[in-house]
Amino acid sequence: MQRDILSRKSFLKSVRECYKYEGYKGFFKGMSFPIISVPIVNAVVFSVHDLSKRVLGFHEEKDMDIYEGMICGAIAGLANCVVATPTELVKCKLQIQLESKTNAYYKGVIDCIKKIHFQGGARALYQGNIAMIMREIPAYAAQFAGYNYSKKLTAKFRNKTVDSLNSLELMACGAVGGYFCWQFSYPQDVIKTLVQTQSKNIENQVTNQDTYNNGHQNSVTKFRHRFYDGGFYECAKYIYNTEGLLGFWRGYLPCTLRALLANAVLFLTYENSKYYLSPLNKTEK
Repeated sequence: MQRDILSRKSFLKSVRECYKYEGYKGFFKGMSFPIISVPIVNAVVFSVHDLSKRVLGFHEEKDMDIYEGMICGAIAGLANCVVATPTELVKCKLQIQLESKTNAYYKGVIDCIKKIHFQGGARALYQGNIAMIMREIPAYAAQFAGYNYSKKLTAKFRNKTVDSLNSLELMACGAVGGYFCWQFSYPQDVIKTLVQTQSKNIENQVTNQDTYNNGHQNSVTKFRHRFYDGGFYECAKYIYNTEGLLGFWRGYLPCTLRALLANAVLFLTYENSKYYLSPLNKTEK
């Protein structure tokens, strides 16, 4: 839906068109790659977060203050861009195709990676990396700070220790972390999506012109780079001129609802993994 800024589509219109051309399977397009890559992304994020906490000499996670959580989260977000940028690029490229798999330009994940690499080498896989950095740093800073602080508040309100919070309470805190994650990064995510899904057959200009392939719109917008920003400024300018400030929040509600549930499960899994794997760490010592 974020990319539909280029065609001025509403949320309901986007849903109707997706179902009309692709059926219910269209809502799961590009899902195979995230299933494989998301565990890797989260492994990088949580590992770097824990490592940065130790290197910087911060408190243990249950005792971390909000500023320590923000710093470790920001470092984790920056490191995550190495993995997340190519992942997001491939996912977005696959999701915006409206044609059937037989007629689609990208036949699948591997074919998409090969064609992107063929067209621009390894560097092409990092299209939109600046926008990704500007999204990931505040996103994970807010996510970890929000999660850790909400655990402290919940424990205080429930007259418990942080370690004794139950699964439902941890899920609620995880949902809070997910909420704050997107509050501080959603506009950057909209820009990132447009930068990564733009076509590059129009040079040195920004235009609202579209071409049609089998009755469907495909972006041919080119966002000119300024000061090595990867087109971030021109894309932000285009969104503002097209839809105003509200354009930076297009698709916000579905994304937030998804984040609440996803992060609730994510942090519950994280806490349980720490609990069950901690004996292994003690045994090694």
